[in-house]
Amino acid sequence: MSVFETNIRGGSSILSEFGTLHLEFVYLSDISGDPVFREKVNRIRDVIRKAERPDGLYPNYINPETGKWG
Repeated sequence: MSVFETNIRGGSSILSEFGTLHLEFVYLSDISGDPVFREKVNRIRDVIRKAERPDGLYPNYINPETGKWG
C-alpha cells in the first residue's frame, strides 16, 4: 500500500484546515452575496468552540463526523 492510499490520521482533519476553510467560505459569502457559505462554516466553528479542550488547548486533529478530537 502506498503512502497515498493510507490515512495516517484515521479520518480526522487537521484543525488548521477548518480555519482556512472558514476564511474562504466567509469571503465567498461576501463576494457572492449569499450568506449560506458563512452560515455553514459558522456551524462548524460552533462545534469546535463547544468541544472539550484538554488543558484548555485545542488538539491538532478533529474527527469531522463525530466532532471529537484525535
